[in-house]
Amino acid sequence: MTGRDGWTEATVKIVRTLALAGLVGLTLGACARPANNAGLPAATSCAAAYAYLAAHAAPGTSVFCGPGSALGHYGVTWLNPPIIHIACPAPFVYMNEAYNSWRTNVNQPYDPYGQGTPAEVAFCNNYR
Repeated sequence: MTGRDGWTEATVKIVRTLALAGLVGLTLGACARPANNAGLPAATSCAAAYAYLAAHAAPGTSVFCGPGSALGHYGVTWLNPPIIHIACPAPFVYMNEAYNSWRTNVNQPYDPYGQGTPAEVAFCNNYR
């Protein structure tokens, strides 16, 4: 069966298993900002994402940040087990995922902070 994000249940199970085993967690410094960061918020880094998520994500949520860690998305949140993967550490991504971590089912609204400015989208497309 394929979910609304186009992921099969098998893919989700594999990623959850890897996350729980600690095989997809990346270090805090894994996402460096590019030299040309014009138009990007100052808080575009994994360190900023970890700090924000520590303060705003649902309690007990595991967080991983690094390029390619969200299966082609900028960020992704699983509710059970509670895991957030951030591939692009732009503020709109980690703020959306923190909000999403509080949802109680997949039919509730998600991503209230939008999909980013053109500069953020261009930046994030390098980290999928």
